[in-house]
Amino acid sequence: MNIQIIQLIIYYTTGMFYGILFDFFRSIRCCFKQNNLFVYFEDCTYWIIVGLIFIFENQLINNGEIRMYIFILIIIGILSYYASFSKYILKFFIGIFKLFKNNVKK
Repeated sequence: MNIQIIQLIIYYTTGMFYGILFDFFRSIRCCFKQNNLFVYFEDCTYWIIVGLIFIFENQLINNGEIRMYIFILIIIGILSYYASFSKYILKFFIGIFKLFKNNVKK
C-alpha cells in the first residue's frame, strides 16, 4: 500500500481520536460540577495529551516533518467525527460517568 494512503488513514483516525478524547473531557464537565481552576486543568491536560500524541505520531510516521496536509487531515477527522459519532459517544461517556457518580453516592 502506498505510504501516502497509510498516512492519510492514520492522521484522519488521529483526528477522530482527538474528538473522542475531547468528548471524554466534555462528559466529565456535564456530570460533575467543577470550578474554573479544574476546567483550566482539564483543558491543559487535553492539550498536553494531544500535543504529545501529535509529536510522537509525527516522529514515527513522518520522520518529524510537519506538513500542511497533516493538519488538514486531522481537522477533517475531527469534523467527520463530530458530524457522525459525537452524540453517541458523548451519551455513552455521560452514561458511564453518571453510573460511576451514582455508585459513589451509594
